[in-house]
Amino acid sequence: MNDERESRADPQARARAPIRLIPRTFAWLIVFLRWPIIVAWIAAAVLVTVGLPGIPENATDQVGGIAPEHAESLRAEEASLEKFRFPLSSRTMLIQRDPAGLGRGQAAITRKDIRISQDHVPPYPGIQGALPVPNTIPLFPFHERGTAVLSYLFPATYLSAEESTAVAEHLAALRRDIGPAPQVDVTGSIPAQVEQATVISDNLIWLDIATVVLVLVIVGLHFRALLPPLISVAGVAIAFLVSTRLASWGAERLGVPISNQVTPVMTVLLFGVLTDYSIFLMARFRTLLEEEGIERVQVAARRCTGELLPVIVTAGLVIALATGSLYFADLGFLHALGPGLALTVLIAMLVGATFVPAVLAAAGRAMLWPRRIRSHGEVRASRKGVGGRAVRLAARYPVTIAALCLAALLAGASGLLEIRTSNPQMTNLPADSSVNRGYRETSRAFVPGMAAPTTMVVERPGIDEDRRGLAELQRRLMKQPDVAGVIGPADNPLNDPLGVVLSTGGDAARFLVVFRSDPFGAPAISAVRSIRARMPDLLAASGLTGAQTLVGGDSALSADTASATRSDLRRVAPIALAVILLMLVLLLRALIAPLYLLIASVLAVLAALGVTTYVFQDLLGQSGISIFVPLTVAVLLLSLGSDYNIFLVARIWQEARVRPLREAIDVAGGRSTRAITVAGLVLAGSFGAAALIPLDSFRELAFGMAAGLLIDTFLVRTLFVPALISAFGPFSGWPGKRPGTTPSDRGEGEEEPFAPLEPGEEAGEARYSETR
Repeated sequence: MNDERESRADPQARARAPIRLIPRTFAWLIVFLRWPIIVAWIAAAVLVTVGLPGIPENATDQVGGIAPEHAESLRAEEASLEKFRFPLSSRTMLIQRDPAGLGRGQAAITRKDIRISQDHVPPYPGIQGALPVPNTIPLFPFHERGTAVLSYLFPATYLSAEESTAVAEHLAALRRDIGPAPQVDVTGSIPAQVEQATVISDNLIWLDIATVVLVLVIVGLHFRALLPPLISVAGVAIAFLVSTRLASWGAERLGVPISNQVTPVMTVLLFGVLTDYSIFLMARFRTLLEEEGIERVQVAARRCTGELLPVIVTAGLVIALATGSLYFADLGFLHALGPGLALTVLIAMLVGATFVPAVLAAAGRAMLWPRRIRSHGEVRASRKGVGGRAVRLAARYPVTIAALCLAALLAGASGLLEIRTSNPQMTNLPADSSVNRGYRETSRAFVPGMAAPTTMVVERPGIDEDRRGLAELQRRLMKQPDVAGVIGPADNPLNDPLGVVLSTGGDAARFLVVFRSDPFGAPAISAVRSIRARMPDLLAASGLTGAQTLVGGDSALSADTASATRSDLRRVAPIALAVILLMLVLLLRALIAPLYLLIASVLAVLAALGVTTYVFQDLLGQSGISIFVPLTVAVLLLSLGSDYNIFLVARIWQEARVRPLREAIDVAGGRSTRAITVAGLVLAGSFGAAALIPLDSFRELAFGMAAGLLIDTFLVRTLFVPALISAFGPFSGWPGKRPGTTPSDRGEGEEEPFAPLEPGEEAGEARYSETR
């Protein structure tokens, strides 16, 4: 009846009445159907777990999943296989080393490898060939002489990455038993991918345990009760089972490759997002029961659900759409990551909007046990915390605070001026892993680049006859940055092509370029780019006019992947930014405020990436940041920052309808700070827990996300955003109604759409009419 009288009296209220009615109707249904909803979610989790496959534990990223489809490196590999009889390098190898010297053992190992290539007999029928390279070859300035043999293995093409690695490990075990080298390890990029998948699979349980403990501790301390953290963990468990199974099933149906590297990111995102929504719902439910004196549990559950349902839906859609924009990336890993993360957030949104309120209605006052009910005075005193005083300070001195925050963010972002990208395949693994150990042994006995040489194919009809020009090109290649040595036509003393460095068709020549540094590191990637850029001049200076070149190998593949990631960033970032901006415009019915809020979020992302660069490149001495980390961190931080924007700014806008803007910032910002702080700590801790996976790339991701979320929580949302709103003043609402300039035109009981009511708000400030 109140709504009807209000609608007849006020046309604006009449237009807004359907908006208010929708969340209230859903809230009534959720509470009324609380037991069927709880049972339905539990049943759904059980059914998908039993009936649908999960994400494969040992799924690896094949070359097609980590490189753009038309990359030059892939075309170089195709040309090398098509035009030449023998391969010169592989992605699976054995390193056999004795620091004291192998002596005649080098010849014995070489004979065994030749026998493998000739016979293809058990116990290693899956190996089609083996190319031995002793470190006595005078073509390269190797670090040692006569101490090691590096055997490039060529598994059968029908073997998977896991199978070819298993065959290589079996051969390594046989070599260890019979000598002559005391140290035999399998290394290479293919074994690295397999071992990386194993490391992720083995450590996921520790990530889950750490995140569960984190949620139990933070949520338990915040509520001082037993049930709230259990409710959060139960919701996360249901959402995780449903989302991972559906993501795997959808990827299989769509033919999109999905790696188990997606699982840790999905896990921490799910824990953080759903725990945030649970905190907001449970805190408001507690407030209604304790402070507003609502006796009926179902009424309190309906009210907290109706108030926060628009917030949860809006925030969930923003994060889902922003992370889903990764679907438009060219790289297979990112292409699959986007839909997986979007689905995870949507499931979290649905669980948070239905399962958690249903459990609250079913649990009732038991949710508060054993917490003591606080008095009204205690509640008001608890609001005057450090966060509230920081917001008040920002509102009082907006220009000064905004300038200091801007300077701090720009100082952090300055690290991006020195950022370099790398693709650490073998050094990414723990130091005690066989692959990493094999890479180190290769680096000591040879040079690091021997673990993944770069192949260059030069094509032109009749090029095999221009031996002088090819020899000159080889000499010039050896003078390029970071190049340790080159094998090419100048090393073929015979007139016959043989199909190794000269094609049998006479239209192509091949060079094997070995770098001094890690072939997956930033210097080698930079060297590949330099060689590609200089090739026209090098060909002209060598007299090989009209020739075309293709540069392949893992260094070139990493360079192509890094370039594709930058291209994906330019493609994906505008989509994510546009989605966030659009939702903020719809939420605030303004243009100015959404623009500077988005700029603040972007600055927080840049600062987080800059700090990450300083820590890992300058402090820890890594050659570069993993290729996928900057884009993944940027999209996730932009998406998750929108949660706090929606919660904080909508609350300020609501208060500004009845009071001056600066007073609204003080009141609403102070009340929101505690919830934002708790939510930010949960999110930062969830992503920080990803550092438990002992891979450098995950540690970079964990640090970047945790640093960004803490910057966002304690600097941007607590100081920078309130200062910006205060500095821009009522102009923030342009071209809509300017906040804080006119009295409220709402009827009693009317509430701003999407405006959350802060937990701890007393009855006189709630401004929410309950229709019974």
